[in-house]
Amino acid sequence: MPWLRANMVSTLDGAAQHDGRSQPISHPADMRVFGTLRALADVVVVGAETARREQYRPARARAEFAARREAAGQGAAPAIAIVSAGLDLDFSLPLFTSRWSRP
Repeated sequence: MPWLRANMVSTLDGAAQHDGRSQPISHPADMRVFGTLRALADVVVVGAETARREQYRPARARAEFAARREAAGQGAAPAIAIVSAGLDLDFSLPLFTSRWSRP
């Protein structure tokens, strides 16, 4: 059965970023949930602007989730899918040049 999980952080006033990035408004607990959801995913969907601003890299294989991913028939790490209207992306970034994973 397919599943879709979504996760985001925001400030009390509804902002989803500070200076163009989400990390400054994230708490360590937010980052733990974020990392766990990524570790369980087949694909992580990210917007093009987020990929640019956050300097996205390929998802990492996490040892603590390796057995669960293998049992579920998943690869070592999720793929990254970028949603873009115009493909205005820097294809020299590690997200695109890594030999480990292709978006």
